[in-house]
Amino acid sequence: VLEYQGSITDAFDVQGSVRYDDNDEFEDFFTYALGASYRLPNQTTRLYASYGTGVQNPSFFEQFGFSNNFIGNPNLEPEQSEGWDVGVEQQFHGGRGIASVTYFNQDLTDNITTGTDPVTGLPTPVNAIGTSDRQGIEFSAFYEATNALSLGLNYTWLDSTEPVTLPSGTVDLIEVRRPEHELLVTASYLLPNQRTRLNADVQFVSGLFDFDFTTAGFISGNPDDNFDRVELDDYWLVKLG
Repeated sequence: VLEYQGSITDAFDVQGSVRYDDNDEFEDFFTYALGASYRLPNQTTRLYASYGTGVQNPSFFEQFGFSNNFIGNPNLEPEQSEGWDVGVEQQFHGGRGIASVTYFNQDLTDNITTGTDPVTGLPTPVNAIGTSDRQGIEFSAFYEATNALSLGLNYTWLDSTEPVTLPSGTVDLIEVRRPEHELLVTASYLLPNQRTRLNADVQFVSGLFDFDFTTAGFISGNPDDNFDRVELDDYWLVKLG
């Protein structure tokens, strides 16, 4: 890995990296990333953007793992991704608060997903045909309300699809385990003793899909995704600490 980080001017920062992977079982890969950040003359607004590529090799369990209802696939290819983002960040209230909004876009090829082994009929990982497309908008904010109380907010809208081959042809369906909406609100309060901090996180997830492995499609090896892919209930997760 080679990486460079530097400042062209006091307001303009850049970074870049390149990585080479020498694999015995998979193709060798070059991946790289570029990023830039520019602070406007008002000193409170920052523009930023980045572009990069990536590779994820199959895990050991995906290649060779075995259980009563899952078998590995030693013929998997690594996943490859290409993505970019652009955004703006704004400070307010004398720097006590900061908010940002980012648009991101990513394409994933050779996506490792769940298929059916033709011999046993059991679920097995396979490389999906075509490209999985992901795009979305992320909003983030942090505010130091007082010296003791800090508040945070993160929201992500995600549009994520993957190509699925059905008996009627290949169609793009919502990608599993990637929620469309995800909201996180955080609060942290430092007690007057300066030694005890109370934390609270509230997370909301909506538009989350997953496979139903009990349907007949995965057993017969001829799945109809309208039945095998189901939307899960929305949920809240509250953490106190």
